[in-house]
Amino acid sequence: MKNALVFLFLLLLSVGMTSCKQSTAVHAPDVSGVDINPEFYRIDQLIQSMNNGHLDAIDTLYKKQPELWNILIHEIYGIRAPIDSKDTAFIHQWNSINQDTINRIITHKIDSVYRDITPYKQELIQSLKYLRYYFPNKRIPDIYFVNSYLSVAHFLFEDTRHREGLGIGLDFYLGSSFPYALLSQANPIFSKYISRYFHPRYLVRGAMWSIVEDLAGEPTGHRMLDIMVHNGKKLFVLQKLMPGTPDSILINYTPQQMQWVKDNVKEMWALFLNKKLLYESTGRKIKTYIDQAPTSRYMPKASPGRTANWVGWQIIRRYMRRHPQTTLQELLSLQDAQRILTESKFKP
Repeated sequence: MKNALVFLFLLLLSVGMTSCKQSTAVHAPDVSGVDINPEFYRIDQLIQSMNNGHLDAIDTLYKKQPELWNILIHEIYGIRAPIDSKDTAFIHQWNSINQDTINRIITHKIDSVYRDITPYKQELIQSLKYLRYYFPNKRIPDIYFVNSYLSVAHFLFEDTRHREGLGIGLDFYLGSSFPYALLSQANPIFSKYISRYFHPRYLVRGAMWSIVEDLAGEPTGHRMLDIMVHNGKKLFVLQKLMPGTPDSILINYTPQQMQWVKDNVKEMWALFLNKKLLYESTGRKIKTYIDQAPTSRYMPKASPGRTANWVGWQIIRRYMRRHPQTTLQELLSLQDAQRILTESKFKP
């Protein structure tokens, strides 16, 4: 990730109801003494200030944090002109984007939903303390709240001070009533079955998931078994960073979907075996089991997508119960999915 922009598009968001209490107990170590000092920035508010007659501030901000502003302005906003408040091309492109009707609607909604960001800061700090506890060599990122105008939910970068930065697009957490599908009809991630779940209660989950993805890297194989075990490891680590969080929120299922997979785990496993899906690597055959989808192939309509990921999570839970001395860093380094499955003795 060093010196490279990592866009983490929000393809795995969905919302569980606040009443959902379905979670598996996780031992939470005492992290009250863990010392971290992340900085928090409301970049979305800075941009509003510049739109209110203070665009010249961009020159100073760009000099202080060139990596951030290059990412935001060139990569996310798509402005091609040099970042210079006196450059007419830059001013024209900036105004065109920031005064767009839809973008102004998004900005207004962010102001309404995130007038006070304090509760999210506190939750993030707590999860980042767990991150430091389990991964002591991992640098704690500074947090940048941005308005990406529906371009990207998260991005990771390194600044000139060699500090990690995590950008969080507040525009991806505006609530299930916000008309995402109407405002961005061409983008498949705003399909109703996904966009209806974009909610503030998932902000911390989404931020920590982006960090976990960076820690875990890519799966080492292309079979469904490789991918589901890899995703299961990520979910297991996420749960350690957010202990007490309902399983439905961690995996982004509704309470009904969560209950369905719990009630039908034996049938799902039997289907994977009977259809010989564990060792299948053809994308179209395994896609609905590992990627966001309305339902899983060959399963009833009540089933959610990504059912293989949920099963992979249960495999990792079994494995870690049998190997309690394994650290999270060691878990992420394990690359043999077949060995993990075998040693887990998973049998629903």
